Amino acid sequence: MNLAEARGAIQYCNSFTRLRTILEILPQMRFSTWLRILGENWTTCDNISEHLGDLFLQLEGLSGVPQMMTRAERRRFASLPEVVVIYRGCGEANINGACWSVSKETAERFPFLNRYRTAVPLLVTATVEKQDILALKHDRSEDEIITLDPNIINVEPISQGREAELFAETNSLPTLKQ
Repeated sequence: MNLAEARGAIQYCNSFTRLRTILEILPQMRFSTWLRILGENWTTCDNISEHLGDLFLQLEGLSGVPQMMTRAERRRFASLPEVVVIYRGCGEANINGACWSVSKETAERFPFLNRYRTAVPLLVTATVEKQDILALKHDRSEDEIITLDPNIINVEPISQGREAELFAETNSLPTLKQ
């Protein structure tokens, strides 16, 4: 399966079926092509945690995978320090995910977005060695770090007062200047 065929195979998937399909087509293509498809679609997959085991089997030991990043993302990745502080906004059930951000503010918003809303919003702080980062994704301005090997150093609740502030920031519409 070439790149165009792979893109065709996932074009009608939704955000909850896309990653499963990407994993299913892996045996039909070169690994480098599969990595490109994975990188192109990573931020449009909503159930990554359901597939962490399969992803770990395929991605273990890889570092700074260029096929998963755009040119701009590769430049940003190259500028990262050797140890990166990362954040994850989540609930208790998904503390150990693969999606992190270098921005604390970005991470804090996630447990308040409708599709990720959780009863007990948490902010997880971790460090990760650059060699344990698979890719950096910036297509949604999140500076998302993809890693399967974070070193969690702190888990704290996000205060209820902060929730209202984050909700307002996340759900506000820009105003038009007169």
